[in-house]
Amino acid sequence: DKFGKVKMSKLLADLGTGLSIDTAIKKTYGMTIEDLDSDWKKGVRPTFERRLIVDPGTFWTSTMMGIAFVFAVTVTGVKWLRKKISNPVNPEDRLREDEYEEGYWDR
Repeated sequence: DKFGKVKMSKLLADLGTGLSIDTAIKKTYGMTIEDLDSDWKKGVRPTFERRLIVDPGTFWTSTMMGIAFVFAVTVTGVKWLRKKISNPVNPEDRLREDEYEEGYWDR
């Protein structure tokens, strides 16, 4: 067997003696680590089919929450705009008398 238990045991033993990973792989398998990786990728078959799985409960919950958020933001924005347009603020209305007695902040 090209990549079986015997070869793996030999690789681990070589690594245990202090050989570098590149040298141990070359000595055990007769190839570089890149070649070993390439061969491994060719031999691995997908064990599952890739597809998007959407949980209906999660999907509809997220959708409804998103719609509610957009609705709330829209209603709030429209109310704010109506208030701004219908009640223009006179800058002098923002001025007020000092609410605190003289010397309050000096304490």
